[in-house]
Amino acid sequence: MDKSAHTLRVFEALCILFSHAYDFAQPSGLPACVVGPWLKPSLDFRQWTNRATQIVRDVLLTSDTTLKQLEHDFRNAVYVRTQGTLDPGVDWANETHPTETGFSKLAEGCLADEVSGADITSHHALGSYGGRE
Repeated sequence: MDKSAHTLRVFEALCILFSHAYDFAQPSGLPACVVGPWLKPSLDFRQWTNRATQIVRDVLLTSDTTLKQLEHDFRNAVYVRTQGTLDPGVDWANETHPTETGFSKLAEGCLADEVSGADITSHHALGSYGGRE
């Protein structure tokens, strides 16, 4: 095995890939900072206004399924489940970003459900995380 392949194998064994799903964004038409919006205008253009929220939800649920499969297939992948954390009427500042309270809810959920107390060393040594083999 050449040196670069060996380095890659070592790096791969020592890395944990953390991912999270996007919570159910609200196609409100509110821009993020000074750019956008993206969701509502695109959905309105396709004349999907009355189904906009469900379409966004369906797309994000598909992403959730993909990330669950990634976590299942690769022992070093950890999927932090965040969908359904935010209150649609309260926790979104615009179409793509939560409010400060919303970000706090996501962070608390990540720490409480997936990351807090994780022994990353034993994750690699045992090839498991959170009870997965």
